[in-house]
Amino acid sequence: MPISSKALRSLVPAIGLGVVLALPAGAQEASHFTTDAWRHAADPRSQQWSREVLLDRFLAETKLDNLDRQRLLALLGQPGYARESYAPGQGLVGRLDIYRLSAKNNRSFHVSYRPSGQFEGSLVDPNPCVCPLCKELPPGTDSTLQDAVVTDLLTVSLAQDPFVSTRIPELEQLVGHPGKRSSVSERTIGQAWVSYNVAWRVAGGGGDHFLSASGRVPGRDWQSFDDARLEAYDLITMEAECLAP
Repeated sequence: MPISSKALRSLVPAIGLGVVLALPAGAQEASHFTTDAWRHAADPRSQQWSREVLLDRFLAETKLDNLDRQRLLALLGQPGYARESYAPGQGLVGRLDIYRLSAKNNRSFHVSYRPSGQFEGSLVDPNPCVCPLCKELPPGTDSTLQDAVVTDLLTVSLAQDPFVSTRIPELEQLVGHPGKRSSVSERTIGQAWVSYNVAWRVAGGGGDHFLSASGRVPGRDWQSFDDARLEAYDLITMEAECLAP
C-alpha cells in the first residue's frame, strides 16, 4: 500500500535521526583540523592525496597571530621547504616554511616568521613546493660544504660589517670551496635586471641542506660572476615531500 504524504512527513525526522546515529565513530572530529589528519594526509603511496580541505579548516579554526614557530611546527610538522634568511651585518633576518598541499603539488602553504620565531604572515601560493637550485646540486656533488663551515659563516662572519661588500670569489675562498653559479635575466617595468646566485650542498644534520648566496643588479651594470657582490644568504632545508616530483 502506498505511504500517505502525511505518514511520509512523519518519517523524515526519524530518517534524519537514524542517519546521524549511524555516523561512524570519529566523524565529528574528522570535520575539524587535527595534527594526525594533516600529517597522515601526505601519503607518498597515493597519487590523489590532498591537504586542501584540512588547510581550510585549520585557517578557519586557528588564530595564527597568537602562535610562534615552535607551536606551528607542533601542529603542522616539519615543512617540506624551510629557509633561514641572513643579511650581511645583521645575521638572521627571517624564516620561511613551505608545506606541500597535494600529490599534484600545484599549490603550497607559506608561513613567514620574524627572526625571533614569531608568526609574521601566511598565504596559499599558486606554485609548487620545490627548490630548483636544490635539484641542481644532487648528492655527491663537488659543491659540498661541511655544516660547521656554514654555521660559522652565518653566525659569525656575516655579522661583520666588511662582509657587506663580499664578491662571489671572496665568499668561495672564505668557505674553501667553489659553489655552483647561476644567473637569470628578467625585466620589470622599464628595467632589465640580472639576478645571480652561488650555491652549495651542506653535509651534516637531517634532511637535505643547501646554502645559497645571491644578489641582483641592473642589466647594464652586470659584468661577471667574479665582480658580483652578494646581498643575501639563505640556508635551505628540504624534506622528502618537496624533493619528490
